[in-house]
Amino acid sequence: MRVLSVAIRNMEKAAGVSIIAVDTSADLAWCNVMVDIAGDDETKQMQLRVLADAAGFLRKELSSNIKMRTTPQLRFILDKGRDNASRVEELLQQINSEGKK
Repeated sequence: MRVLSVAIRNMEKAAGVSIIAVDTSADLAWCNVMVDIAGDDETKQMQLRVLADAAGFLRKELSSNIKMRTTPQLRFILDKGRDNASRVEELLQQINSEGKK
């Protein structure tokens, strides 16, 4: 995860991207990379496209720096945990303010 994180951080077009978790299939064919991206929805979608376009380059970086039997294909998935937490916080505040009326 560290090698991938450094490679993404060094990409100028991938600003605001943080790796949250990685999940590799048992046969090492695929690796789902959960990412958090700062910004609005449009920015998040644009950054996901940048990552998808750079997947081959990033895979090569992994294979150069990590000794593995095979290097998995990378699939980037937006982690919505922060957005969900913000929405829950908003709802709780709304319920709390309605309860005080």
